[in-house]
Amino acid sequence: MGEGNARGATVSIIKEVTRSYNDIRLDKFLSRLIAAVTSNVSQPGPVPAEQVAQTAKTLFEQLDKSTIHQFPVTWKKILRELDLEILLPSEIRRQVEEAFARRLVDADVLKALNALKDQLTQKLNSLTQLAAGFEAIRIPDDSLVPGEVEFDVAMPRQAINDQLPGFQKELAQLNIELQVLAAVAKHSPTRDFRINSISTNDFTVALNIDVDLGELIAYLLLSLHLIKATYQKNADVVAKQLSDFLPEELRDRFKEVVNNYVESEIVKLVERLKTDEKSGADPQKVENNKGALLAALKYLMQKMEKGFNMDVRSAPPSEDEIKNEGDADKKRALEESRTRLIALQQKSANIKLLEQQSAPILNLTARDPKDGSGGGEGR
Repeated sequence: MGEGNARGATVSIIKEVTRSYNDIRLDKFLSRLIAAVTSNVSQPGPVPAEQVAQTAKTLFEQLDKSTIHQFPVTWKKILRELDLEILLPSEIRRQVEEAFARRLVDADVLKALNALKDQLTQKLNSLTQLAAGFEAIRIPDDSLVPGEVEFDVAMPRQAINDQLPGFQKELAQLNIELQVLAAVAKHSPTRDFRINSISTNDFTVALNIDVDLGELIAYLLLSLHLIKATYQKNADVVAKQLSDFLPEELRDRFKEVVNNYVESEIVKLVERLKTDEKSGADPQKVENNKGALLAALKYLMQKMEKGFNMDVRSAPPSEDEIKNEGDADKKRALEESRTRLIALQQKSANIKLLEQQSAPILNLTARDPKDGSGGGEGR
């Protein structure tokens, strides 16, 4: 079962990558840039140079439209593992910008852009052939049904000792924390979560959730990322200095300072859930479940630091589906669903792929999975 679902995600990724770049006509706009650079090389001057700048801007605007930006972090992780990172729009842009930044003469830019185009063409052609093959032999993907929302979690093998019991333990704890989040989300019932897919190849689970819980989880993940980015920005630099020059007791003190900062920011986040209408939380439910919610957020933050990839994935109803719906009430419901899920996708697009630290700093205390209290293994 695990292998099949992992394969389903890969099939979905391949289909969506090829569809996305066909939609934004990547080959056309990259070829235009190459043509503009060629003209500037053969007949340099202000007009050709302006044409190069304009075509580069247009290419970047097309890349910004790619639906690949909305890939969940688990999908981006698979792209990297398949050595297809070059197909991320941000990577294409980076390589184009680097071609201009590193040039000694304009001919260097032309050489670099042609090499990039050849590489992209080769990989996209290969993926197109794969997608056609999958279609021919009816290998299913794991595309969501319009209106469906799921919470994806990918667990690093080393974090669970590369063993199934560790995976099972994390799933049990994840269920506890999700029940807490469901208890504070607007209109979201507390319930058991249906597993959409599970893979023991990369220890990934996709859980079916409702849009209310999805909005809250996306809000919390983005907020926790901001907290994490703030302390890491300075902690990474300071930690290197500490390892070389400061005694053990001062290094421990540094970790304590970071822990205190993160815990205080999580407390502020819980308070913000009561006032920020965009959070997706019910203020009274937050107040009633404050202790459990603090523990749940500490759990999520610690897992993020350990390299867990978490994201919310959704599928809005299509414009055609809404257009073809004859019932007025159903049409309004579909329109509302599309608006909310597009906004949810935009939030998910901002949740970056988490990178595991070689030496985690945090030692937050979360609940003990045995009794639901605030103790436990240094969480």
